[in-house]
Order: sequence, then structure tokens, then C-alpha cells
Amino acid sequence: MYIVVIGGGKVGYYLTKALLEERHEVLLVERDFKRAARIGEDFGQGVVLRGDGAETATLELAAWAGRRRLRRDGRRRGQPRGMPGGEAPFQRHPHDRPYQ
Repeated sequence: MYIVVIGGGKVGYYLTKALLEERHEVLLVERDFKRAARIGEDFGQGVVLRGDGAETATLELAAWAGRRRLRRDGRRRGQPRGMPGGEAPFQRHPHDRPYQ
């Protein structure tokens, strides 16, 4: 099942971890760049999407990432740790500042 988790705090992080262990396809949406980068290191960049889960554009991008993972026959592509084939976009928000 394709699941979108909004927020990478303690609950979102461990929910994502549990869902991946159960071989679900998960996309975690996180607003904070540093937290999103850390989650990406833990689970892989294809699991995290940098953005605000309250914005329509971010949710549309999350839906697009889910559709992108479907094969033509409607089945999902497999990849280690329950992640689908292809990478979900890891985006930098325009207001992010580089590390100093």
C-alpha cells in the first residue's frame, strides 16, 4: 500500500519505520530541511519529500510520486526495504539556507 506520512517528528519517524518494515511504500513529507536530510539518510532519499504537508502543491507532488511508482499493469515496482522503484523527488525549499 502507498502511504503518505505528514511530519517527521517522533511519531512520523517511527510510523514510517514501522510501515517500511511491513514492506509498505511510504513517502514522508517534512518541512524542516535538516530533519528531512537526516530521515533521508536513515531510510533513503526516495522515502522523504521536502515540503509543507499543509500546502496543496506538496500534496499533489506526493500523489504524483505515488502514481509514478505504478507499473502499466497497475502493480507497484519492488525495491529493497519496501521502497518502490524510482526515487521520489527530494526537493530543497526555495527559502532553505545552506549550512554554515
